[in-house]
Formats: sequence, C-alpha cells, structure tokens
Amino acid sequence: DVQTTSKGGAKETTLDFAVGTEWKVDRDCSVKTRVKNSGIFSACYAQRIRPNATIKLCGEVRLAKP
Repeated sequence: DVQTTSKGGAKETTLDFAVGTEWKVDRDCSVKTRVKNSGIFSACYAQRIRPNATIKLCGEVRLAKP
C-alpha cells in the first residue's frame, strides 16, 4: 500500500507493507500471522467446530513506537 499526500506544495510519500504466513495445522485448524513495517504484529487462530461453524481468535500488538 503506497500513500501519497501533499502538504504546502511538498509531496510526502509513505510505503506501508506487511509480511505474513498461514499454517494449516490440520483440516479443521489454522494459524495466520502478519507483521507490518509500522511495527504491528497480528495473529489469528481459527478452529472449525462443526461443518458450518468456525471459531476465530485474533489479536494485534504494536511492537514499535510510532
């Protein structure tokens, strides 16, 4: 994600990106993680409990000061 803004005639460009992965533990369970260059780490755990019902637990934490 690239954002460009202009302030007082000067252009300011910021580059936001993230790196993530997904691990399929088995056919009913998966874990996803992502780290953004802004220092935010997020993780999500998903567990299928029935064919039409899934529980997800997700969280996010800032690892670096802005």
